[in-house]
Amino acid sequence: MGASDRNAASGNTGMFLIMGSMSLPLPRRLFPLPEQLVRSPVSLLCLALLVNALVMPYLGVYHDARLYAFYLESRLEPGQGFDHDLYLAYGSQDRYSLFSLLMFPVVKLIGLQPGLFVVYGLSKALLFWGFIRLVRRLTRDDFLTAAIVLFLAVSPIPFGGNGVFNVNESFLTPRLCAAALVLLGLEQMLAGKYLAPAVLFAGGMALHPLMGTGGVLTAGLWYLFGRLNWWQLSALFLVAAAGGVGVLAYEPLGTRLLGHMDDRWRAIILQICFFVKPTEWFLEDWARLGWDCLLVVVGATTFARHCGRFLWAVLAAGSIGLVGTAVGVESNYLLLVQTSPYRTLWVLEFVSIPLAFLAVAALWQRGTAVSRSLSLALLFYATDDRLFSQSTLILVLLLAVAFVVGVVWRRGLGRKPVEADWLLPCTRSTFVTGCGLMVVYSTLVLWFLVTAPEPDAAVHPVNLLRVLGPVSSRLICLLAVCRAAPFLCASLGTALRLRTALVATAVVYLAAGNYLLTAPWYVNRFVPEERHTEFVADFLDQRRDPDGPAPCVYWNTDMARIWFRLRANSFVTIYQMAGCAFNRETAFEGKRRIRLVARFEADADRRSPRPLPPRWQQFFEDFRDCPPDAAPPTRADLLRLAREESLDYAVLTVAVDDLQCATDGHYYIYDCKRLRKLAGEEEAVATASSALAGTGR
Repeated sequence: MGASDRNAASGNTGMFLIMGSMSLPLPRRLFPLPEQLVRSPVSLLCLALLVNALVMPYLGVYHDARLYAFYLESRLEPGQGFDHDLYLAYGSQDRYSLFSLLMFPVVKLIGLQPGLFVVYGLSKALLFWGFIRLVRRLTRDDFLTAAIVLFLAVSPIPFGGNGVFNVNESFLTPRLCAAALVLLGLEQMLAGKYLAPAVLFAGGMALHPLMGTGGVLTAGLWYLFGRLNWWQLSALFLVAAAGGVGVLAYEPLGTRLLGHMDDRWRAIILQICFFVKPTEWFLEDWARLGWDCLLVVVGATTFARHCGRFLWAVLAAGSIGLVGTAVGVESNYLLLVQTSPYRTLWVLEFVSIPLAFLAVAALWQRGTAVSRSLSLALLFYATDDRLFSQSTLILVLLLAVAFVVGVVWRRGLGRKPVEADWLLPCTRSTFVTGCGLMVVYSTLVLWFLVTAPEPDAAVHPVNLLRVLGPVSSRLICLLAVCRAAPFLCASLGTALRLRTALVATAVVYLAAGNYLLTAPWYVNRFVPEERHTEFVADFLDQRRDPDGPAPCVYWNTDMARIWFRLRANSFVTIYQMAGCAFNRETAFEGKRRIRLVARFEADADRRSPRPLPPRWQQFFEDFRDCPPDAAPPTRADLLRLAREESLDYAVLTVAVDDLQCATDGHYYIYDCKRLRKLAGEEEAVATASSALAGTGR
């Protein structure tokens, strides 16, 4: 028996494929992955971390990471009174997770920003290890696993609608680690284990119950599908459906089990969390979800029958979650909104990517011109974002033209083809043309970002490196990595040297970028907005009571700028109300404050050099109860805002009757304590005048 036969017999299919088998799962010219990388999961993990660092670098305190970071900051410095901020004043959803409890010793030891960075790196490593283990279990092929994991490393993997949540996020939240534990639990489940999956699923639920639920529900369905026949499953489904309808229909029982939210609370929740409503999802979201479902169904019945039971469980779990959300947003049952059942879709959205590559491999391995042409076309489609935009339409038209030109050139227009094997060369040339067009498009986008940036855009070296990945096609990134991998392995030699170099480069690159974006000398030079922020921060520092609590500031800006740059409480921003589904008081108080500042917000939006997209304009208009073309704020509006006893300063983009106490020409700072005193004096004068007028009569 030869070496390749012994490898195949022992189940080492990855090495067998590398040694030159005719059943190579992917085109070797496109994916020249070296054996050293394919055979070593640890080396693959290290390369994936580096690729992810380059294409999707760490964003720091961004998105939901702001919320978790501020909670930790409030615990690190209790004397600052950060717990009086709107986000924390009435409690937060953090009490449903062990994440902050586990993070606190870390940030207390090494600091907030370093702690977030270190745990982010560890969470990403754990997530990618989960990618490797589960993808390997599904594909049963080392070569295919390497290609898929490298693609996953450059893919955000969105789930749900409106681009709000991704599995592979570039900032730290408990979702990263929870997803990693769920993926590892699913892999252990498919390996026939019982205790390990239970422990991993429990860990995922403890860190982020909403992400953990997707894994637990999938595992439960997988178990049932393996123990019951179709008749029993049908009966169980009917009983469960009848029970669910009964609970929802009989309101006293439904309220007792699921909780209740009144119409006013429900309206605020659905305004803030509009992305939980499937009817608000974009057409691209539904197209992606439909594609994922199609892949699962076709895969479970054809090319991926070896994991069909698991795929049906994944599809059923996602469907149950989607139906739960569709029902929940139309009802007054609190738990159906709080738990966002649609988030069980994340497992489906993740699994669809390995399935797409399995389909590509299945077609390629058939070896015919038609199947390999379909394989290349599927690879191009499956790795694209599938956005319904003008640029996508142009790309499709250009590809169609390229294919027609190739057909005319190689086949001719006669009945008898000029070349008998014309189809596959035409498809290859069209594929290469498509890749070239995407490279040209990305280059043009970067060129315009540098030469003709949007008004007030922050164009600087770190930012350009950050947008390099998002504006580049994920397929191009994958092919570039596969081309670079042999060079890296050959240059660095031993596995230890390769892994060390890859991880060290990733850490240094991320750390350098994160440092520069928090270094005052850098951001003040390259980011115009930061110069204004520095002015506001210096003003507050001069007036801050060193022994007193942090001031409360109203400013229509990113709340992270108020929390971490000014080290102050934020009076109100819409994003502070992210946990309003868990706290009724946060919803009502936040809505009251938003209405109070509505005209200031609308005025700031009009003055912004970058207009809001139509969907966001409508969102802000609905929630503020204020049209975007509302009249500019007046003295009366400012004095009404200043009456809020909790508010210390207001930072506005407009001068109101020269009442500001400081300005840099761009922002105007108002001392609300002084304005309250002024308003009181004016009211006293008005009262005295009215009294005198009454006496005179």
